[in-house]
Amino acid sequence: MAGNRKIAFIICTNNKIQFDECKLYIDKLIVPDGYETELIPIYGAVSMASGYNSAMAETDARYKINMHQDVYIINKYFLLNIIDIFNKDDSIGMIGMIGSPHIPASAVMWLGDRAGNFRSWPGGNFEHERITEDSIIHEVESIDGFMMVTRVDVPWRSDIFDGWDFYDVSQSFEIRRKGYKIVVPEQLATWCVHDDGVIMSLWNYDRYRRKLIDSYSSMIPEADEQDPEYKAYLEIIRTYSDNTADMQGMLGSIIGKISDIIGSHEAGAFSTICDALKDKDNLLRASSRLTQIQLLGSCVQKEYAMKLPTFIDDVYDIDEFEDKLLELKLMLRRIELSSTVTLNQEVMEAYAFIRDRHISPFSIQAMLYSHISIYVERENIMLSIASDMLEKGDAAGAFLTLSLIPNPSEETGRLLEEFRRA
Repeated sequence: MAGNRKIAFIICTNNKIQFDECKLYIDKLIVPDGYETELIPIYGAVSMASGYNSAMAETDARYKINMHQDVYIINKYFLLNIIDIFNKDDSIGMIGMIGSPHIPASAVMWLGDRAGNFRSWPGGNFEHERITEDSIIHEVESIDGFMMVTRVDVPWRSDIFDGWDFYDVSQSFEIRRKGYKIVVPEQLATWCVHDDGVIMSLWNYDRYRRKLIDSYSSMIPEADEQDPEYKAYLEIIRTYSDNTADMQGMLGSIIGKISDIIGSHEAGAFSTICDALKDKDNLLRASSRLTQIQLLGSCVQKEYAMKLPTFIDDVYDIDEFEDKLLELKLMLRRIELSSTVTLNQEVMEAYAFIRDRHISPFSIQAMLYSHISIYVERENIMLSIASDMLEKGDAAGAFLTLSLIPNPSEETGRLLEEFRRA
Protein backbone atom coordinates (compact mmCIF):
# COMPACT_ATOMS: atom_id res chain seq x y z
CA MET A 1 0.00 0.00 0.00
CA ALA A 2 1.22 3.49 -0.81
CA GLY A 3 2.87 5.21 2.10
CA ASN A 4 0.51 8.18 1.93
CA ARG A 5 -2.25 5.98 3.39
CA LYS A 6 -0.13 4.39 6.08
CA ILE A 7 -0.06 5.37 9.75
CA ALA A 8 2.97 4.49 11.90
CA PHE A 9 2.94 4.40 15.69
CA ILE A 10 6.49 5.24 16.83
CA ILE A 11 7.38 4.59 20.47
CA CYS A 12 10.74 4.89 22.22
CA THR A 13 10.52 2.24 24.91
CA ASN A 14 12.57 0.75 27.73
CA ASN A 15 9.79 -1.02 29.63
CA LYS A 16 7.97 -4.09 28.29
CA ILE A 17 5.10 -3.77 30.78
CA GLN A 18 4.31 -0.24 29.68
CA PHE A 19 4.83 -0.95 25.99
CA ASP A 20 2.52 -3.97 26.04
CA GLU A 21 -0.22 -1.97 27.76
CA CYS A 22 0.26 0.89 25.30
CA LYS A 23 -0.17 -1.59 22.45
CA LEU A 24 -3.30 -3.05 24.07
CA TYR A 25 -5.05 0.30 23.59
CA ILE A 26 -3.62 0.89 20.10
CA ASP A 27 -5.07 -2.44 18.99
CA LYS A 28 -8.57 -1.23 19.91
CA LEU A 29 -8.55 1.75 17.53
CA ILE A 30 -10.76 1.92 14.46
CA VAL A 31 -8.56 2.16 11.37
CA PRO A 32 -9.95 4.40 8.58
CA ASP A 33 -11.07 2.56 5.46
CA GLY A 34 -8.24 2.21 2.97
CA TYR A 35 -5.50 2.86 5.54
CA GLU A 36 -3.03 0.52 7.21
CA THR A 37 -1.03 0.86 10.41
CA GLU A 38 2.34 -0.29 11.66
CA LEU A 39 3.94 -0.25 15.09
CA ILE A 40 7.61 0.74 15.37
CA PRO A 41 9.15 0.32 18.83
CA ILE A 42 12.51 2.02 19.24
CA TYR A 43 14.77 0.27 21.77
CA GLY A 44 17.92 1.76 23.20
CA ALA A 45 17.43 5.29 21.85
CA VAL A 46 20.01 7.72 23.23
CA SER A 47 17.50 10.57 22.94
CA MET A 48 13.91 11.04 21.90
CA ALA A 49 14.88 13.06 18.82
CA SER A 50 17.39 10.45 17.62
CA GLY A 51 14.86 7.67 18.14
CA TYR A 52 12.24 9.49 16.10
CA ASN A 53 14.77 10.27 13.35
CA SER A 54 15.67 6.59 13.04
CA ALA A 55 12.00 5.61 12.80
CA MET A 56 11.34 8.33 10.22
CA ALA A 57 14.10 6.84 8.06
CA GLU A 58 12.71 3.33 8.53
CA THR A 59 9.07 3.84 7.50
CA ASP A 60 7.34 5.10 4.39
CA ALA A 61 4.22 6.01 6.39
CA ARG A 62 2.99 9.51 5.71
CA TYR A 63 1.34 9.83 9.12
CA LYS A 64 3.57 9.28 12.15
CA ILE A 65 2.23 9.07 15.67
CA ASN A 66 5.25 9.81 17.84
CA MET A 67 4.19 8.94 21.37
CA HIS A 68 5.51 8.04 24.80
CA GLN A 69 5.31 4.47 26.04
CA ASP A 70 3.14 5.60 28.97
CA VAL A 71 0.40 7.03 26.74
CA TYR A 72 -2.83 5.07 26.30
CA ILE A 73 -5.12 6.09 23.44
CA ILE A 74 -8.64 5.53 24.75
CA ASN A 75 -10.79 7.19 22.07
CA LYS A 76 -11.52 4.50 19.50
CA TYR A 77 -12.08 7.21 16.86
CA PHE A 78 -8.57 8.64 17.36
CA LEU A 79 -7.22 7.67 13.93
CA LEU A 80 -10.39 8.76 12.13
CA ASN A 81 -10.20 12.11 13.91
CA ILE A 82 -6.58 12.89 13.11
CA ILE A 83 -7.04 12.02 9.43
CA ASP A 84 -10.13 14.26 9.31
CA ILE A 85 -8.20 17.13 10.92
CA PHE A 86 -5.34 16.83 8.45
CA ASN A 87 -7.79 16.61 5.53
CA LYS A 88 -9.49 19.86 6.60
CA ASP A 89 -6.36 21.94 5.98
CA ASP A 90 -3.31 21.06 3.89
CA SER A 91 -1.21 23.54 5.86
CA ILE A 92 -1.49 21.51 9.09
CA GLY A 93 1.81 19.71 9.67
CA MET A 94 1.39 18.37 13.19
CA ILE A 95 -1.34 17.59 15.73
CA GLY A 96 -0.93 17.38 19.49
CA MET A 97 -3.23 16.65 22.40
CA ILE A 98 -2.19 19.62 24.52
CA GLY A 99 -0.28 22.69 23.48
CA SER A 100 0.68 26.28 24.07
CA PRO A 101 -1.18 28.92 22.01
CA HIS A 102 1.66 31.32 22.89
CA ILE A 103 4.92 29.96 24.21
CA PRO A 104 5.73 31.74 27.49
CA ALA A 105 8.98 33.62 27.92
CA SER A 106 10.29 30.87 30.18
CA ALA A 107 9.76 28.42 27.27
CA VAL A 108 8.03 26.13 29.81
CA MET A 109 4.58 25.34 28.42
CA TRP A 110 3.17 24.53 31.85
CA LEU A 111 3.81 28.11 33.01
CA GLY A 112 1.51 29.54 30.34
CA ASP A 113 -1.94 29.09 28.86
CA ARG A 114 -2.69 25.71 27.31
CA ALA A 115 -5.18 24.23 24.87
CA GLY A 116 -6.38 20.63 24.73
CA ASN A 117 -7.05 17.84 27.19
CA PHE A 118 -5.18 14.79 28.43
CA ARG A 119 -6.62 13.92 31.82
CA SER A 120 -10.34 14.50 32.11
CA TRP A 121 -13.80 13.74 30.85
CA PRO A 122 -16.99 15.53 31.87
CA GLY A 123 -19.33 14.19 34.53
CA GLY A 124 -17.20 11.13 35.22
CA ASN A 125 -18.55 9.40 32.09
CA PHE A 126 -16.06 8.79 29.31
CA GLU A 127 -17.45 8.87 25.78
CA HIS A 128 -15.66 8.22 22.50
CA GLU A 129 -15.64 11.54 20.64
CA ARG A 130 -15.99 11.78 16.86
CA ILE A 131 -15.12 15.22 15.58
CA THR A 132 -17.59 17.16 13.45
CA GLU A 133 -17.57 20.37 11.42
CA ASP A 134 -18.34 22.23 14.65
CA SER A 135 -15.46 20.75 16.65
CA ILE A 136 -13.01 23.32 17.98
CA ILE A 137 -9.44 23.01 16.70
CA HIS A 138 -6.84 25.31 18.29
CA GLU A 139 -3.78 26.56 16.46
CA VAL A 140 -0.79 26.53 18.82
CA GLU A 141 2.89 27.42 18.81
CA SER A 142 4.10 24.22 20.46
CA ILE A 143 2.76 20.90 21.76
CA ASP A 144 3.70 18.49 24.52
CA GLY A 145 5.82 15.54 23.49
CA PHE A 146 3.67 12.75 24.89
CA MET A 147 1.73 12.73 21.60
CA MET A 148 3.01 14.33 18.39
CA VAL A 149 1.25 13.31 15.18
CA THR A 150 3.01 14.47 12.01
CA ARG A 151 2.11 14.54 8.33
CA VAL A 152 5.35 16.12 7.13
CA ASP A 153 8.87 14.81 7.55
CA VAL A 154 11.02 17.42 9.23
CA PRO A 155 14.26 16.19 10.83
CA TRP A 156 14.27 16.21 14.62
CA ARG A 157 17.15 18.30 16.02
CA SER A 158 19.03 15.48 17.69
CA ASP A 159 22.22 17.50 17.16
CA ILE A 160 21.00 19.96 19.81
CA PHE A 161 18.45 18.00 21.85
CA ASP A 162 20.40 14.86 22.63
CA GLY A 163 18.34 13.99 25.72
CA TRP A 164 14.70 13.78 26.75
CA ASP A 165 13.64 17.38 27.30
CA PHE A 166 12.44 20.16 24.98
CA TYR A 167 12.76 18.05 21.83
CA ASP A 168 8.99 18.60 21.50
CA VAL A 169 9.10 22.39 21.56
CA SER A 170 12.08 22.31 19.19
CA GLN A 171 10.20 20.13 16.70
CA SER A 172 7.19 22.43 16.97
CA PHE A 173 9.39 25.38 16.03
CA GLU A 174 11.08 23.47 13.20
CA ILE A 175 7.71 22.57 11.67
CA ARG A 176 6.48 26.15 11.98
CA ARG A 177 9.70 27.37 10.36
CA LYS A 178 8.76 25.25 7.34
CA GLY A 179 5.47 27.14 7.10
CA TYR A 180 3.16 24.50 8.57
CA LYS A 181 0.54 24.94 11.28
CA ILE A 182 0.35 22.98 14.52
CA VAL A 183 -3.06 22.30 16.00
CA VAL A 184 -4.67 20.77 19.08
CA PRO A 185 -8.29 19.51 19.14
CA GLU A 186 -10.45 20.73 22.02
CA GLN A 187 -11.38 17.15 23.15
CA LEU A 188 -14.56 17.17 25.22
CA ALA A 189 -13.24 13.95 26.73
CA THR A 190 -9.53 13.23 26.55
CA TRP A 191 -8.52 11.15 23.53
CA CYS A 192 -5.56 9.64 25.34
CA VAL A 193 -4.21 9.39 28.87
CA HIS A 194 -0.62 10.27 29.67
CA ASP A 195 0.06 8.07 32.68
CA ASP A 196 3.22 9.85 33.83
CA GLY A 197 1.99 10.14 37.42
CA VAL A 198 2.70 13.88 37.50
CA ILE A 199 6.35 13.16 38.32
CA MET A 200 8.95 14.85 36.16
CA SER A 201 12.62 14.07 35.84
CA LEU A 202 14.28 17.46 35.84
CA TRP A 203 17.99 16.72 36.12
CA ASN A 204 18.79 18.15 32.68
CA TYR A 205 15.58 20.10 32.13
CA ASP A 206 16.96 23.60 32.58
CA ARG A 207 20.06 22.90 30.49
CA TYR A 208 17.85 21.97 27.53
CA ARG A 209 15.52 24.87 28.23
CA ARG A 210 18.46 27.24 27.85
CA LYS A 211 19.51 25.41 24.68
CA LEU A 212 16.02 25.96 23.30
CA ILE A 213 16.08 29.68 24.07
CA ASP A 214 19.56 30.04 22.50
CA SER A 215 18.50 28.11 19.38
CA TYR A 216 15.14 29.82 18.82
CA SER A 217 15.53 33.23 20.45
CA SER A 218 13.52 34.93 17.70
CA MET A 219 10.51 32.69 18.40
CA ILE A 220 10.43 33.07 22.21
CA PRO A 221 9.50 36.27 24.11
CA GLU A 222 12.14 37.81 26.31
CA ALA A 223 11.93 36.46 29.86
CA ASP A 224 10.98 38.52 32.91
CA GLU A 225 12.83 36.87 35.75
CA GLN A 226 10.66 38.77 38.27
CA ASP A 227 7.50 37.01 37.07
CA PRO A 228 6.18 35.02 40.09
CA GLU A 229 5.64 31.79 38.15
CA TYR A 230 9.06 32.03 36.54
CA LYS A 231 10.72 32.67 39.90
CA ALA A 232 8.92 29.65 41.36
CA TYR A 233 10.18 27.53 38.47
CA LEU A 234 13.75 28.69 39.04
CA GLU A 235 13.47 27.83 42.73
CA ILE A 236 12.36 24.28 41.91
CA ILE A 237 15.01 23.75 39.28
CA ARG A 238 17.79 24.67 41.74
CA THR A 239 17.02 21.40 43.52
CA TYR A 240 18.55 19.68 40.51
CA SER A 241 21.09 22.05 39.04
CA ASP A 242 22.93 23.38 42.10
CA ASN A 243 24.29 20.12 43.52
CA THR A 244 23.51 17.55 40.87
CA ALA A 245 26.35 15.12 41.57
CA ASP A 246 25.93 15.26 45.35
CA MET A 247 22.16 14.90 45.15
CA GLN A 248 22.28 11.95 42.74
CA GLY A 249 24.90 10.23 44.90
CA MET A 250 22.73 10.65 47.98
CA LEU A 251 19.66 9.38 46.17
CA GLY A 252 21.54 6.34 44.89
CA SER A 253 22.66 5.47 48.41
CA ILE A 254 19.17 5.83 49.88
CA ILE A 255 17.54 3.82 47.11
CA GLY A 256 20.14 1.08 47.51
CA LYS A 257 19.35 0.78 51.23
CA ILE A 258 15.62 0.69 50.53
CA SER A 259 16.12 -2.02 47.92
CA ASP A 260 17.93 -4.16 50.51
CA ILE A 261 15.08 -3.65 52.99
CA ILE A 262 12.53 -4.62 50.34
CA GLY A 263 14.52 -7.77 49.58
CA SER A 264 14.51 -8.78 53.25
CA HIS A 265 10.75 -8.09 53.52
CA GLU A 266 11.24 -6.03 56.67
CA ALA A 267 7.92 -4.20 56.75
CA GLY A 268 8.77 -2.28 59.90
CA ALA A 269 12.09 -1.00 58.58
CA PHE A 270 10.50 -0.12 55.24
CA SER A 271 7.79 1.92 56.96
CA THR A 272 10.34 3.65 59.18
CA ILE A 273 12.56 4.83 56.33
CA CYS A 274 9.52 5.92 54.30
CA ASP A 275 8.23 7.91 57.26
CA ALA A 276 11.63 9.60 57.57
CA LEU A 277 11.36 10.68 53.93
CA LYS A 278 7.96 12.29 54.40
CA ASP A 279 9.30 15.79 55.04
CA LYS A 280 12.30 15.58 52.68
CA ASP A 281 10.69 17.62 49.92
CA ASN A 282 13.96 18.25 48.11
CA LEU A 283 14.69 14.52 47.84
CA LEU A 284 11.14 13.55 46.89
CA ARG A 285 10.96 16.26 44.26
CA ALA A 286 14.26 15.09 42.83
CA SER A 287 13.37 11.41 42.53
CA SER A 288 10.21 9.82 41.17
CA ARG A 289 11.44 6.51 42.60
CA LEU A 290 11.60 7.88 46.13
CA THR A 291 8.22 9.56 45.74
CA GLN A 292 6.57 6.26 44.85
CA ILE A 293 8.37 4.40 47.63
CA GLN A 294 7.35 6.96 50.22
CA LEU A 295 3.75 6.76 49.02
CA LEU A 296 3.60 3.05 49.91
CA GLY A 297 5.34 3.38 53.27
CA SER A 298 2.26 4.11 55.36
CA CYS A 299 0.33 1.42 53.45
CA VAL A 300 2.87 -1.24 54.37
CA GLN A 301 2.73 -0.09 58.00
CA LYS A 302 -1.08 -0.45 58.08
CA GLU A 303 -0.98 -3.79 56.28
CA TYR A 304 1.58 -5.11 58.74
CA ALA A 305 -0.42 -3.86 61.75
CA MET A 306 -3.58 -5.59 60.47
CA LYS A 307 -1.66 -8.80 59.70
CA LEU A 308 -2.42 -8.46 55.98
CA PRO A 309 0.09 -9.41 53.28
CA THR A 310 2.19 -6.31 52.69
CA PHE A 311 3.03 -4.75 49.35
CA ILE A 312 6.68 -5.80 49.66
CA ASP A 313 6.07 -9.44 50.67
CA ASP A 314 6.45 -10.86 47.15
CA VAL A 315 9.10 -8.52 45.71
CA TYR A 316 12.85 -8.89 46.20
CA ASP A 317 14.36 -5.58 45.10
CA ILE A 318 13.34 -2.11 44.07
CA ASP A 319 12.97 -3.07 40.39
CA GLU A 320 10.38 -5.73 41.23
CA PHE A 321 8.70 -3.24 43.59
CA GLU A 322 8.40 -0.69 40.78
CA ASP A 323 7.13 -3.29 38.30
CA LYS A 324 4.42 -4.32 40.75
CA LEU A 325 3.45 -0.71 41.36
CA LEU A 326 3.35 -0.03 37.60
CA GLU A 327 1.15 -3.04 36.95
CA LEU A 328 -1.20 -1.92 39.72
CA LYS A 329 -1.52 1.50 38.05
CA LEU A 330 -2.31 -0.13 34.72
CA MET A 331 -4.83 -2.56 36.17
CA LEU A 332 -6.66 0.25 37.96
CA ARG A 333 -6.84 2.09 34.63
CA ARG A 334 -8.43 -0.96 33.01
CA ILE A 335 -11.06 -1.05 35.75
CA GLU A 336 -11.73 2.67 35.37
CA LEU A 337 -12.37 2.27 31.63
CA SER A 338 -14.32 -0.99 31.93
CA SER A 339 -17.64 0.37 30.72
CA THR A 340 -16.42 1.96 27.49
CA VAL A 341 -12.88 0.96 26.50
CA THR A 342 -11.46 -2.20 28.06
CA LEU A 343 -12.85 -5.67 27.44
CA ASN A 344 -14.40 -7.80 30.17
CA GLN A 345 -11.51 -10.27 30.00
CA GLU A 346 -9.00 -7.44 30.47
CA VAL A 347 -10.90 -6.22 33.53
CA MET A 348 -11.06 -9.74 34.94
CA GLU A 349 -7.28 -9.91 34.57
CA ALA A 350 -7.07 -6.68 36.59
CA TYR A 351 -9.16 -8.11 39.45
CA ALA A 352 -7.10 -11.31 39.35
CA PHE A 353 -3.86 -9.30 39.58
CA ILE A 354 -5.13 -7.53 42.71
CA ARG A 355 -6.05 -10.86 44.30
CA ASP A 356 -3.01 -12.87 43.22
CA ARG A 357 -0.50 -10.18 44.20
CA HIS A 358 -2.29 -9.56 47.52
CA ILE A 359 -2.84 -5.86 46.87
CA SER A 360 -4.55 -4.44 49.96
CA PRO A 361 -7.25 -1.73 49.94
CA PHE A 362 -4.67 0.57 51.58
CA SER A 363 -2.34 0.35 48.57
CA ILE A 364 -5.24 0.75 46.14
CA GLN A 365 -6.50 3.82 47.95
CA ALA A 366 -3.01 5.35 48.09
CA MET A 367 -2.51 4.87 44.38
CA LEU A 368 -5.90 6.34 43.47
CA TYR A 369 -5.99 9.31 45.82
CA SER A 370 -2.34 10.35 46.11
CA HIS A 371 -0.87 13.55 44.69
CA ILE A 372 0.57 11.54 41.79
CA SER A 373 -2.80 10.08 40.82
CA ILE A 374 -4.27 10.84 37.40
CA TYR A 375 -7.46 8.83 37.66
CA VAL A 376 -10.84 10.45 37.03
CA GLU A 377 -13.33 7.94 38.44
CA ARG A 378 -11.64 7.03 41.71
CA GLU A 379 -14.73 6.16 43.71
CA ASN A 380 -16.12 4.00 40.91
CA ILE A 381 -12.86 2.06 40.78
CA MET A 382 -13.02 1.40 44.52
CA LEU A 383 -16.67 0.35 44.23
CA SER A 384 -15.85 -2.04 41.39
CA ILE A 385 -13.02 -3.65 43.36
CA ALA A 386 -15.23 -3.97 46.45
CA SER A 387 -17.91 -5.63 44.32
CA ASP A 388 -15.42 -8.15 42.99
CA MET A 389 -14.24 -8.89 46.52
CA LEU A 390 -17.82 -9.55 47.59
CA GLU A 391 -18.34 -11.90 44.66
CA LYS A 392 -15.25 -13.82 45.76
CA GLY A 393 -16.50 -14.04 49.37
CA ASP A 394 -14.20 -11.39 50.86
CA ALA A 395 -16.75 -9.25 52.70
CA ALA A 396 -14.12 -7.87 55.10
CA GLY A 397 -11.95 -6.70 52.19
CA ALA A 398 -14.97 -5.14 50.49
CA PHE A 399 -15.95 -3.23 53.62
CA LEU A 400 -12.37 -2.00 54.17
CA THR A 401 -12.18 -0.86 50.55
CA LEU A 402 -15.42 1.11 50.81
CA SER A 403 -14.45 2.60 54.17
CA LEU A 404 -11.25 4.04 52.68
CA ILE A 405 -13.08 6.14 50.06
CA PRO A 406 -12.55 9.82 50.99
CA ASN A 407 -15.77 11.86 51.04
CA PRO A 408 -17.94 9.03 49.67
CA SER A 409 -21.11 9.75 47.74
CA GLU A 410 -24.47 9.39 49.47
CA GLU A 411 -25.04 6.07 47.72
CA THR A 412 -21.69 4.70 48.90
CA GLY A 413 -22.41 6.03 52.39
CA ARG A 414 -25.66 4.07 52.48
CA LEU A 415 -23.84 0.96 51.30
CA LEU A 416 -21.35 1.34 54.14
CA GLU A 417 -24.18 1.64 56.65
CA GLU A 418 -25.66 -1.60 55.35
CA PHE A 419 -22.29 -3.29 55.89
CA ARG A 420 -22.11 -2.00 59.44
CA ARG A 421 -25.59 -3.28 60.25
CA ALA A 422 -24.91 -6.70 58.72
